[in-house]
Amino acid sequence: RSTAAWVDSLELLERLRKNLQTLVPEGKRVTIAVTGASAPLSPDTASALSLVVNELITNALEHAFPMREQGNIQVQFSPGSLFHTVTVTDDGCGFDPASPRKGSLGLNIVDATVRDRLHGHLRVHSGPEGSRISFDLKTE
Repeated sequence: RSTAAWVDSLELLERLRKNLQTLVPEGKRVTIAVTGASAPLSPDTASALSLVVNELITNALEHAFPMREQGNIQVQFSPGSLFHTVTVTDDGCGFDPASPRKGSLGLNIVDATVRDRLHGHLRVHSGPEGSRISFDLKTE
């Protein structure tokens, strides 16, 4: 199979990071970092991954740092032989995954995208020290 159309996972996440960094609210210093190793992704997988990571970072920017001027968001890509793992972590105020905010479609969309398009499983851990959301995506 040709790799011409394949997308490098870290290049994709870094491009996303640069775009989302511009959404940091004025007066706040929130750093978004991308770490890990790269793997080739099909255009379909890259598109679904972008959607999920974009939603998770946007949620963190909107909700994780209400009373703070600064914070950190990290996106880690860990390639594997059967599944790659992506983890989005923030050091914000956390939230209760069992009681989504009124009008919040975000995590439902993320969960459906991870399940249906990436063939993975979403894991959400959140508390006063921040949130860690990770998911797997099937390798191709």
